[in-house]
Amino acid sequence: MTKVKADMKDTDFLPIRETWQSSFTAKIETWANQNKIAAKEFGEQLETLKGQIAAVDNEAEASRLENIFSGIQSDAASKNLLGKSLGDRFKDQFKNTMTSLATYYLSFQDFIRYGREAISVVTELDTQLTEMRKVSNESL
Repeated sequence: MTKVKADMKDTDFLPIRETWQSSFTAKIETWANQNKIAAKEFGEQLETLKGQIAAVDNEAEASRLENIFSGIQSDAASKNLLGKSLGDRFKDQFKNTMTSLATYYLSFQDFIRYGREAISVVTELDTQLTEMRKVSNESL
């Protein structure tokens, strides 16, 4: 009877297997990208874990791998390895600063362009009004 229940679980797991594999792999990669220090420390274990994901064909094995990953996360937290390294933080801050400067510069350039367009329109309108005044004075 236990074998029948295990077989039922296996057949229940098969339709969602690919979805589980891709989402679990994405979860591991996202965590590794957000916690570079821990990913460096536990890199071999994470790669082994990702390699084992493809072979999973039942719910019990999937649960076992999720528990291993939770253990890695707990170990990283207990060793205070969560977060990004100092170099990664500088790199992120540099990207943010450059993006802000580019946005500011482009908006400043737009402001100058709009100002020039406004001056051009006013100058053209003044020229046309002057021409109209000359023509209306000559015909009187």
